Amino acid sequence: MRKRLISALLAGIMTVSLLGCGGSGSAGESSDGSSSEQTSAAEDGEEIIELTLSHNWVEGSSGNGYIWEFIKQYEEENPNVKISTQSLGHDDYEVKIATGIAAGDVADIFEFKGGMLVNVNRNNLAIPLNDILEEDTEWADAFRDGIFNDMTTADGEILGFPVEFAVTTVLYYNQEILKEVGYDAPPEDWDEFLGMCDELNAAGYTPVAFGNAAGWPVESDMFSKYANNMTGTDWFWDIKYGNGGGFTDPEFINALNMLKEATDRGMFNEDINTLEYSLGQQLYFDGKAAMLMDGSYAIRNILDGASQEIQDATQVSFFPYDADGKGEAKAVCGGCGWGVGINSKLEGKKREVAIDFCKRFFGPETAATKLEWGAFPATKLDDYSNADPLQQRYLETIVDNYTDLAQCYSVHLPTNLINVFYNGLQDFMSGNLSAEDYAKEIQAEYERTELK
Repeated sequence: MRKRLISALLAGIMTVSLLGCGGSGSAGESSDGSSSEQTSAAEDGEEIIELTLSHNWVEGSSGNGYIWEFIKQYEEENPNVKISTQSLGHDDYEVKIATGIAAGDVADIFEFKGGMLVNVNRNNLAIPLNDILEEDTEWADAFRDGIFNDMTTADGEILGFPVEFAVTTVLYYNQEILKEVGYDAPPEDWDEFLGMCDELNAAGYTPVAFGNAAGWPVESDMFSKYANNMTGTDWFWDIKYGNGGGFTDPEFINALNMLKEATDRGMFNEDINTLEYSLGQQLYFDGKAAMLMDGSYAIRNILDGASQEIQDATQVSFFPYDADGKGEAKAVCGGCGWGVGINSKLEGKKREVAIDFCKRFFGPETAATKLEWGAFPATKLDDYSNADPLQQRYLETIVDNYTDLAQCYSVHLPTNLINVFYNGLQDFMSGNLSAEDYAKEIQAEYERTELK
């Protein structure tokens, strides 16, 4: 139902990033904090427009370093504009922006997570973008279907520009290892996939590498997909906005049981819940694990951390699917995850410049540059030639063929509810908490949560 509502809203006008770390500063500055062009503009009497931008992007890094180049370019082309950045690493920034949103104190242009949308809306912190999309349909049409979902309120207001298109549920596999046990690719059927994992274990390999010490990797990179497999997409939208359903529903219990079955069958490394995220990936980089269940953001780490041999052997596919569920086999969890809002207090020229900056930075104009930096733009791309071969395989296999954009729970649901997910997940996987009792804990917190 929710999917259809959003599709109808956007039909005439046009889904971990989940991870990041910090940097600071802005490009093109002189020693007094202003570029020479801006100084000249001031001397000529032209009004200087100063905007603050808060985010969790890294200066000079792969994946999101393009922001610094773009700010410099924008300031050079608009000498009366000064963009001052406020940057922190991902985890610190998430705490700071959540606190700022609760207090009603945000930058002129501010990055925020989909799960913070309720508070952004409740505190009237961001301007709705619906009119902007409707007025410039050519620009709006360039975006991927469903990419604004994470930034759309229950009332249909779009409050954020999508930063990138991130998929949190990609199955990476070492084709050479799978061939050793008689498979060219992972089976699409869930039971057959578990059978292949048994064979991989017997051959001395960890079937699927995971570092879940922080709690979020299994939830974001696996469980959200299997919840969708069992419940379907409409169930989640009803849950998110309090329109029906609950976490003790049989479909959700079935999803939990899929995760427990995978754990009990030895799909993961035994130290899954004590191993850090990056060390889980390292098992795959070292050729000790046959597969990774991870997000599109893992591609950057594979290219940076794995040997050329591992990179060349790495292929991608959709997750295996249980046909007894209500979701679509080629659904992926993802969307923009994080978006960028424009402060509702901005007026006049400052508002106009903020809109222009965001439309240029987050639109099709910068898509090719983002891909060169290792990021996946929120807009459609016709040419993948400037991407790394692994990026190309991902784009051609997953992005060009997914049939439904499902929801990563930690992106959409409020922090207090997600914390209950994280806190009980490891006990549940370890067998210290039943699926029913775990679901009751989540449901109890859900019933205490303000959803609109």
